[in-house]
Amino acid sequence: MKSALRKTIQWILLLCLLLGILIQALGFWNYNPTSVSTKTRIGMVISLIQLIVVVWYGMSYGSKEYSFKEVVKNWLEGVITLIIFYLVFVISLPQLFSAWNLWGVFFPVLTSTSALFSGIIISLFFQPFIFRLQERLNTKQNVLLLTTITLLIFTLSAGNSLLTSYSIFGLYLVLPFAWGMLISKIKVSKKVLFGLVVATIILLPAVYYLTIKLMPIQTPQGFIFSQMNMSWNTSLLMAPSSPLMILFVVTGALLFRSSMLGASHRVFSILIPAIIFGTTSYGMSLWKEKLQLLLAPVSKKVTVLLILSSPFLYQPLFAFLIFLSIVGFYTVRDIQSASDFWVALVFIFTSKFGTLVLSSIFLFAIYEIFYVITTRFWVSASIPTVLALGIAIADGIKMDLREEPVYPNEISEIVNWKTLIPMIGVQTLIYILVGIALLVAVIVYLELKHPYNLKREKKSWVALIGSLLILITPVWFNDEDSVIYYISKGFDNNPDFRNPPDSTANNGAVLTFLDFIKVPIMDKPAGYSEHAIKEITKKYQKEAIAINKTRKNKLSDQTIVFNLSESFVDPKEFPGVKVSNNVRDPMEYIRSLMTQTTSGKMLSAGYGGGTGNMEYESLTGFNMGNFSSALTPYTQVTSHYEFYPTIGMNFPYSSAIHPFKGTYYGRIDNYRRFKFNKFAYLGSKYKIYDQKSLGTSPYLSDETAYQNGLRQIKSRKGGQFINLISMQNHMPYGDYYSPNEYKDNVSGSSLADDNVKTSFAAYTKGVEYTDKAVKEFIAQIDKLNKPVTLVFYGDHYPSIIDQSLLAKYPLKMHSTTYFIYSNKYAREHGAKSKIVPDKYVATSSFIPMALEQTNAKVTAYQALLTRIYKDLPAMTINYSSSDGFELVDQNGKKVSEKKLTKKQKELLKDYKLIQYDMSAGKGYTLDVKGFYK
Repeated sequence: MKSALRKTIQWILLLCLLLGILIQALGFWNYNPTSVSTKTRIGMVISLIQLIVVVWYGMSYGSKEYSFKEVVKNWLEGVITLIIFYLVFVISLPQLFSAWNLWGVFFPVLTSTSALFSGIIISLFFQPFIFRLQERLNTKQNVLLLTTITLLIFTLSAGNSLLTSYSIFGLYLVLPFAWGMLISKIKVSKKVLFGLVVATIILLPAVYYLTIKLMPIQTPQGFIFSQMNMSWNTSLLMAPSSPLMILFVVTGALLFRSSMLGASHRVFSILIPAIIFGTTSYGMSLWKEKLQLLLAPVSKKVTVLLILSSPFLYQPLFAFLIFLSIVGFYTVRDIQSASDFWVALVFIFTSKFGTLVLSSIFLFAIYEIFYVITTRFWVSASIPTVLALGIAIADGIKMDLREEPVYPNEISEIVNWKTLIPMIGVQTLIYILVGIALLVAVIVYLELKHPYNLKREKKSWVALIGSLLILITPVWFNDEDSVIYYISKGFDNNPDFRNPPDSTANNGAVLTFLDFIKVPIMDKPAGYSEHAIKEITKKYQKEAIAINKTRKNKLSDQTIVFNLSESFVDPKEFPGVKVSNNVRDPMEYIRSLMTQTTSGKMLSAGYGGGTGNMEYESLTGFNMGNFSSALTPYTQVTSHYEFYPTIGMNFPYSSAIHPFKGTYYGRIDNYRRFKFNKFAYLGSKYKIYDQKSLGTSPYLSDETAYQNGLRQIKSRKGGQFINLISMQNHMPYGDYYSPNEYKDNVSGSSLADDNVKTSFAAYTKGVEYTDKAVKEFIAQIDKLNKPVTLVFYGDHYPSIIDQSLLAKYPLKMHSTTYFIYSNKYAREHGAKSKIVPDKYVATSSFIPMALEQTNAKVTAYQALLTRIYKDLPAMTINYSSSDGFELVDQNGKKVSEKKLTKKQKELLKDYKLIQYDMSAGKGYTLDVKGFYK
């Protein structure tokens, strides 16, 4: 009868503990009270639950010395429970997946999985030592020792609230475990037990009243600490190391000693799942999400188990792949000292370990595919080695040149390898080739002397299929409707598409490359629909009618030349550089011309590169600042359309001239989409005439570009559009020109060494050559009896001076020179000499500006662009952060979007809707007759 009663009481106590743990997860972790007293009461309950569990565990292990097998058995039960539970958790809530929690499944004691579970495992590990110590001491000595340690631990922990924050706090729970072991083998008199009960009943409310009610009011320290919820007084009550809490639990254990003793370890095994569920962070998350376990869509459960079924994580090769991934973090960082090296390494292994592992998983998948196909280990291992190092080195080179990594869409540029070599540098290329040769030699040697070939089995093909599935997952990295998105986020993969340099430094070269395989193009504006687009088109059709009442010319009768002058910037505008007055002003003619015509600073969306982006802006009127990421529209936007509207469609004939290769930025295909009638480039069916280089420069001169432009202008009687892209001032800037008077006449803090000074002098001489070529070109078009308007603009700053200055001079180092000139005949037939505003303009504003200067009638879309140009500050990408666009007024000051008027905000919204429609939307505007043409 007594035995049955004891068992019943044991089960009641056990059920109460289970209920307490579940209540802890269900209620307390969703409840966030503001008052210190309420938080303290909650903390008290949580601490009591933890202490009761550990003390009872100690009582069940106090009768004899247990072996290490007991620790392993409990640990395995916890790990199995964690695996099952985490599978349920991550399938149900993939958006909360975390690689750190995944490590915690297999290493719950080393990671912050559960302080309570860790405390039990650590306590069982120390059980033999505690048992032997307690056997050597008598009861009084044991009580004195544990009391002293209790007070000492509380003092050393400064009374901190030791809840479930970190698994290391499980060490503190060894103490209540030891108390439990002692309680199981001592007998306490009724007198002593009565005294403990009375002391507990008196102390608990007394301490609560004195500390919570009075201390915060009486002492400034108490008030401050109470606001932080870290004061001695509150922790005295709520910490598991609190002597008061331990006194309360020990007294209760002595009261129910006879009922609690004898509970089998099998009974306690029921507590493990409850502990896991009630104290792990993801257990709390399940409750917080209101039982999403039952509501999560089935579609999100597909492929989520891929990351959990990764036997290759335990392959020796994986360590080498992690090393390769680490290299990809270093090549894009500015490592100046040993200190920088170690700081970066600590950052990688602490803050970015998840991204490191994720990068390595993809490299391993590549290896696995080739291993199954070729069956040769060394050959297969070399493939991800070459790819990882290749991407890392390429990123390092491109970062130095253009402050951005290599993008997947740029792989096609490999066909232009001859022109890429000067940019890479011959010395660097030699190092790369020597490295490849050494790698090939090593692989051949290992394959001949130490072959390690695969014997294909059924599981080999399974591994191949699994690896292929892993390799296609980056397609969904940025798709918020995909489970892959949440898995990648769980590995701390948080790419910053508007700030690729920082993104690469944080995620490494390999993962950044994968992140950019499919980037988000543009956030969908609120209210986007076919009806909304049609309403906007009607609105600006009316606006076009109003504008055209004041315009007299037809655009189709004009000859308009958009001249993208490669890297053209005023050398005297470079920060920290001075050009001596003892030599000719390199922009002497253009500077003079700019005082007479529309001219100023164009806000570039690039630095050191990105020519195609500025060309896209100028031809389409769309702005890079509206896009969600640092994408390349020529490859990631226009390629989705058979036809893409540009200014060229408003002319009876349109052409492009580029005295270089035509394959960059997919221009051949894009000009076909733009419906250009002709594209003349080196190697095309249309000849580039008057080919001439200056000095030893590898590029054709601007004089060549203008001679071909002039030939095209004269070739047709009517109006036409010409997109003229020069190449003379493209990087690299070698010592091409001799003599070069600027060599000894440029100086300044930004010219850090002789190489930089030589490059800047060469660039300045190139600008002078451009200045003279422009003068001659304008003299020639002024002789023509047809209206010709030249829109001249530099696309971006050249990458010569230290890029760290970008942070100090963001606007200056993104501002290039532009002017719009209408020839004499055009001015005599209604064209203007100068329009305003013109000091700071967006590249996307050249269309409405050219139309206003030529006094040409507009389409509905061009009416929208006109209003954007006239009524809004100049728009560009955000130079100071990775969020959204930037608005710049005519004084070069940044304007907050919040300060725009209601009318301006509506105008901006219309613009975003139209751009979205022609970038990530349905292209409804293409069906509206008369909108673009």
